[in-house]
Amino acid sequence: MEDRDFLQFIWWPVGNTKLEPIECQMVVHPFCIKSSGGCVNYALRQTAKQHGHKFCNEASEAIMKNFCIDNLLKAHDDEERLKMIIIDVTSLCADGGWRLNQWTSSNSILLSVIPESERDASVAILVLSMDELPVETMLDMHCSMEEHCFTFEIKMKKKPYMRRGKLPVVASVYDSLGLISPSMLPPKILL
Repeated sequence: MEDRDFLQFIWWPVGNTKLEPIECQMVVHPFCIKSSGGCVNYALRQTAKQHGHKFCNEASEAIMKNFCIDNLLKAHDDEERLKMIIIDVTSLCADGGWRLNQWTSSNSILLSVIPESERDASVAILVLSMDELPVETMLDMHCSMEEHCFTFEIKMKKKPYMRRGKLPVVASVYDSLGLISPSMLPPKILL
């Protein structure tokens, strides 16, 4: 409760800017501020520490080491073991008040373990035994779950072939993992 002072904002009653603004406080932590990622990671780690003893060690370890903000990125060679980890991570998080949803996987057998209501919209409606898995986008990378590869989409707008026209294109490529840095270096040097 005492932390609410750090998340204050000014608001006009009924959206009327002619009225005197009032000072308000957030009652939940918003996702759009800089501290959100750190707060989510801290809360997830605390959940793993408090409730992890009830589940397999790999479930706690997945929460401690395999979350990127609010996304679990986990791979395993043993499909049956991974099924158990998914179930345990989901249960562990539920014990801490977290609901894991929007699940997706490059393995349709693993997706069958996850209830449709908890799957990502792109895979929830698929007939897992027949349909191809979609291409997912994360951090501006396109991940083909069927082909197990990353691609980038660079949109070339009709602009003059001059510095002013090409700078926005080069600057718009977000490569969080540095996968295409060698390809992006020559245009950046030219600019």
